[in-house]
Amino acid sequence: MKFGIGQSTARVEDRRLLIGAGRYSDDIAPGQGLRVAFLRAPYAHAHLLNIDLEAARQMDGVHLVATQVDLDADHIGDVLCQYRPPLIGGGKMQLVSKPAMVRDINRHAGDIVAMVVADRQETADSAIELITAEFEPMPAVTDIYEAMKDGAPQLYDCYPNNIAFEWGAGKLDETERAMDAAIADGHQIIEIDVVNSRVVINSMETRPMVAVPGAKDGTLDIWCGTQGAVSIAEQIAKALSMEPADVRVQTGDVGGSFGFKIFLHPEQICIAWAARRLGQMVRWQQERSDGFLSDLHGRDNRSRARAAIDKTGRILALQVTAHANMGAWLSNFSTYIPTLSGSRTLTTNYDIQAASLRVIGVMTNTPAVDAYRGAGTA
Repeated sequence: MKFGIGQSTARVEDRRLLIGAGRYSDDIAPGQGLRVAFLRAPYAHAHLLNIDLEAARQMDGVHLVATQVDLDADHIGDVLCQYRPPLIGGGKMQLVSKPAMVRDINRHAGDIVAMVVADRQETADSAIELITAEFEPMPAVTDIYEAMKDGAPQLYDCYPNNIAFEWGAGKLDETERAMDAAIADGHQIIEIDVVNSRVVINSMETRPMVAVPGAKDGTLDIWCGTQGAVSIAEQIAKALSMEPADVRVQTGDVGGSFGFKIFLHPEQICIAWAARRLGQMVRWQQERSDGFLSDLHGRDNRSRARAAIDKTGRILALQVTAHANMGAWLSNFSTYIPTLSGSRTLTTNYDIQAASLRVIGVMTNTPAVDAYRGAGTA
């Protein structure tokens, strides 16, 4: 029988991967291209006071040493959040953008302070060691509830108490009244505080990238493992003030993504800019330790829920307040995940007549978050 229920199906895609015939981003033009290294901030929160690049620039084999000053001089755009949720009180949230490198304040450990492009990886790494950066450390906060307290370290002036947005879904007022009525009628009230832990994705393949000027003048060819080649191309084109059709992003085999490789990371802007600036192929093979510092993370929510339940076990009212840790900056769809995505499974298949979800997005001195496996629902 063909396609019978429970019948196993032969896999046809595995053999070439098992015998080493896969083609990943770092397999593109192996051995060719200039190499990249990044200097990252050692503090979770600090003012960048001064940076000395001269020794690194004088090193043999170094083609480029740059900071955000150089990107700003070329009018390179920031990483932008793609979803602006409406606020409970009306209007929409104010969005902050993320420069590819530290402009004046770094807000999480691992923020890019400078980049080096050199003939060899060893040269780039050694040049990074010659850069001296002076910081003024500032108080930091990583816990959602602590970040919301009066007097907590503030990440952005536009977000008092680090609250970026407060969004609601369902019947907020009606559920509040139903809960009050249930309490008055003596129904049982169950309350829980659920921790949905922050996760580092740690995919088998990290985030290598190759960028090279295209065959046609003014174009750019990029190879990187992503689930969103079109979106990455459009965002890089916008950041570099290029026509979308002039940026071509290609993806071969991908050693795991689980969502986080869909979204634009700061390194991708830096590498694309460097390839155009130098007119040469530039490649980056991300180290595993670099990934823990700079990859987008997942989840990190604290949800407080209470339900009113009658004697038969029927849920009369359900209120959920989710505190979503946005991290230090707003990734492409970070604001969408706990709101529109998360609200879809609030009541699942149960008939709960009065239910509401309130989501409070909170900024902390941690890496940014975005979609990761069952995003918003897991």
